[in-house]
Amino acid sequence: MDSHRASSGTAQPSSVREETEESGQTAEVPTTDKDGQTEESEQTAEPKTNTGWAWVVLCGAFLVYFNALGFTMSLSVYLPVWMDYFEASSATTGLVISISTLWRGILSPLASALCNRYGPRVVTMMGGLMASGGAALLSLSPSIAYLIVVNLVSAFGISMVFVSAMQALALYFHKRYSFAVGIALAGISCGQLAYPPLITYLIDQYGWKGSILITAAINLHIVAAGALMRPVTRKKLQPETEEDQANTDQISINENASQRGHGVDIDDNAVVSGSSVGTGYREGSSLGEGDDDEETDDTGVAAIIADDATDTAEFINDCSAHPVEEIT
Repeated sequence: MDSHRASSGTAQPSSVREETEESGQTAEVPTTDKDGQTEESEQTAEPKTNTGWAWVVLCGAFLVYFNALGFTMSLSVYLPVWMDYFEASSATTGLVISISTLWRGILSPLASALCNRYGPRVVTMMGGLMASGGAALLSLSPSIAYLIVVNLVSAFGISMVFVSAMQALALYFHKRYSFAVGIALAGISCGQLAYPPLITYLIDQYGWKGSILITAAINLHIVAAGALMRPVTRKKLQPETEEDQANTDQISINENASQRGHGVDIDDNAVVSGSSVGTGYREGSSLGEGDDDEETDDTGVAAIIADDATDTAEFINDCSAHPVEEIT
């Protein structure tokens, strides 16, 4: 009986994985092995997709494309100014934009690898800093060659934000991904409409160097937009404690016992300490036998009660020998 009680006491329900499609939550209950040691398992909670914060991420992607690509594709406004300022030909000055466009395409695989390693949020924020910083450095250029080299820094940053924003949309949108991409890419066209008049006005008011500094400051909004792209996978939840798991097992044992009770009522005290009650009655009966002041009838009654308690404890152990797996 003791060996049977020991084996049934160590049996624990196996881990159960719970998934909720609508809320996007995933949880795994910790398990207990044969040695009674709790195995740690991951419990993570994922935010909802296609709704809620996903639309905030879409607004952030729109701002990213509006500022990054809108400004880059409006650099042609500076070409006549640079030709007069540096006294360079149109072909030489055009290399500033053409090489920058080529560099953005070449570095796209590297930007994708960075997104897979660090996530779209970090890559977008770092790319926004590089794009804004590279644009600000253009105002210090003494020659066309300097413009070409420094603009490569800005081109790499724009390549990073372009890829990372697209990846963020893929993480947050499943059913409406095509619609989200269309809205986000519309920011490029809106930027191309908004930036050329703005740049022209700033050149007339502050010169081309002041104009680039102001637009570079505006491009810092890419960093704020990237901060909205919080990670999809959240922090680990606190696993269920051993005490909570023990209470859950006792409840399942009690329910199983009540189903198989055949008219026998077993309360929580009997489930928790039924075996100890039987042991107590046995000790009481032995003490009754050793006491000279106890009467013979009392000894017989104690023995009968001890036998009943023993039968009850055995019944409970039989019921708890096969615990039920419970999905919490």
